Amino acid sequence: MPVLGLVTIGSLIISVDQIEETIMKKIILWTALISVVTLFIGACAKRDDATVTATAVTCDRTASGSITIGSDTVSSSYLMDTPNTPETGCYAMTSTGFPTGTQSISQQRIITSSTSFVDYVGYFSDTACATGISYLYQKYSSLSVVGEVTGLSTLSGSRPSSAYKVTYKSDCATAKGEIDAGTEALNYQYSNTGVYLTTGTEQTFSTEVTQSTYNIWATADNGGVISFYNGDDSQTDYPSDWNNNDTNYVK
Repeated sequence: MPVLGLVTIGSLIISVDQIEETIMKKIILWTALISVVTLFIGACAKRDDATVTATAVTCDRTASGSITIGSDTVSSSYLMDTPNTPETGCYAMTSTGFPTGTQSISQQRIITSSTSFVDYVGYFSDTACATGISYLYQKYSSLSVVGEVTGLSTLSGSRPSSAYKVTYKSDCATAKGEIDAGTEALNYQYSNTGVYLTTGTEQTFSTEVTQSTYNIWATADNGGVISFYNGDDSQTDYPSDWNNNDTNYVK
């Protein structure tokens, strides 16, 4: 007579509990395997999506619109302020922070709308900004002019005593390494973003972040030359004053 809870298979007598335990172990095993496979597929899909996003990004750098700073406006494009006459935006200098072989740099600020702008920097292997090493167009959006700050140092008359607090966010970038040294520097700069550039190929990619950048801006008409004063970018708070190393622009 069969005993409740036992199953007879030939000469073997196996308890129902043993069968259930075996089945449950297999279910758990297959569930774990399915979960791993699902995670793997999901990870691959995310990598594919990231790749599509990176290649689909557009990053307009066309001069358009204007930005109001107090009672003044800035528009079009500005060259980096250097001792050159006439101003070219090119400055012969070297630094350990530049790509290897840099002998000069060129910088420009382009106003692209009432809430966005692009900062360009190019590195060159000669002192006249003729032979390129690399270049970068970095776009910032979500610009907001917050309010005026006064009592700033004029640095012997080279800066205004007041400015306006501004915030903005990194948006996208277009970059190219024209030689290997330039490509290596760019890849190091963006090493934590998953962006990888190859020499000779211009690439546009997202640099969008939620973190705001804080700065102070001011403008002045200095005898027919419009100056655009730019403080030192900060990720934590507005600069408390001007700095001799600030990059200023003119047109």
